[in-house]
Amino acid sequence: MFGKRKDATAPNRHLQLPDDLKGRLASSVDFSVLDCEMTGLDVMKHEIISIGVVKIRRGEIDLSRSFYRVLRPRRLEMSKENVLIHGLNHDTVAAGEDPDLMLDDLVDFIQDTILVGHFVSIDLGFLNALFTRGNRRRPAQPTLDTRYLQEWYLDNAARGRQTAGLQLCAIAKQFNLPSFQAHHAYFDALTTACLFLKQLSIMAKAGIYTLEDIYNIGRETGV
Repeated sequence: MFGKRKDATAPNRHLQLPDDLKGRLASSVDFSVLDCEMTGLDVMKHEIISIGVVKIRRGEIDLSRSFYRVLRPRRLEMSKENVLIHGLNHDTVAAGEDPDLMLDDLVDFIQDTILVGHFVSIDLGFLNALFTRGNRRRPAQPTLDTRYLQEWYLDNAARGRQTAGLQLCAIAKQFNLPSFQAHHAYFDALTTACLFLKQLSIMAKAGIYTLEDIYNIGRETGV
């Protein structure tokens, strides 16, 4: 995952949590943890080259169901930096899936779940651009950002401990989470899923259990 990234157009701003979910325990709700890897940070110039999604069901990562696609961007030229960071070369992305054809599969995969991501507004900003390119609009979906949950941890639960800031890999190392390949959409989604479950555990110890309370802390309002 990239760290600080440029935001894109936000069609689903201030999406409210449905009433039937507000009293639910977070451990009883299904989540789709999303990560996108891009050729750069500017939604006007760069594109998604891979996307990964990991499911969390009843408080556990469900490895039996996952989503990973390499996408074919309109601009096929891959910089040396992109090849080194993502491990995807020109031939790999040239053989990738048409992004417009991927969208229906993605929508089907993540429907009826809460979206989760780390700095997720950027991932969804690039997805919004794909939908717009196809004269479509991304379905509205409640979304949590582990970045905001980590900010809550730093403000309320760190208790003087040395902390790692907001970078995904650094946070994962601080919490002794499993180590996976960085800058790979599926494995970054898996790392984010592990982080999210750790954050839910920390919040539960602080008496924060319901999806409504967690959503009020971690919801992404810019997507």
